[in-house]
Amino acid sequence: MLYQLVEEVCSQIDGLDIGTNPPLLRDEIDRARPEFREQVAKSFFDSNTEAVATTLATAAALGILTAIKQTPALARELLQVVKDADEPPAFRCAVASVLCYLVQPRDLISDDAPGGYGYVDDAIVVRAGYVEYLQMLPNPKAKREDEDELVNLLVSVVPVEAEPTLRAMIGTLRLVVNMMVGLEEEAAEYMLHEMIKNPLAMTTPQGPIDSRLTVS
Repeated sequence: MLYQLVEEVCSQIDGLDIGTNPPLLRDEIDRARPEFREQVAKSFFDSNTEAVATTLATAAALGILTAIKQTPALARELLQVVKDADEPPAFRCAVASVLCYLVQPRDLISDDAPGGYGYVDDAIVVRAGYVEYLQMLPNPKAKREDEDELVNLLVSVVPVEAEPTLRAMIGTLRLVVNMMVGLEEEAAEYMLHEMIKNPLAMTTPQGPIDSRLTVS
């Protein structure tokens, strides 16, 4: 069940068009976080002209969409860890707990929000979980600081109402991963089996909150 659901979400994100979606994503960010456009413009030029702001906001949206489209690769890498029977059960259990967040049907932001905006929260959760996975490796191939910076950028464009919950989820992920790694083998095997069989049983924040800040 977990394997199938992860691939379904990954396929949906893979289908996002990098050529046509940035303006749509920019518009969704404008609705959710209107201050973001001004912040981007001022970070490059001390100018508030509409043309400059729009150009830079579109470029920023392209960067954010690129980060969103990296989510499937990260999720599939984590999924291979879960499937690897040679890995310790507690390690696989910790990684599976991250993927269980990804496949929840009631995301904080509706997945069908235009421009890929609905996958911003998924990208945040998977990348934050991936950071925790890297910290379990002897020689992490990415620095936590670099990954955290990207996570913070993504969080800065979510609806204001969703930001506290997402930041809390990041903290919870760290606690959950650390807890899972410390499980005894028998307990880890049981929890791993349950997460693979029924990942939707994991408790997550309820949603969605759409890009127009309307709670459904």
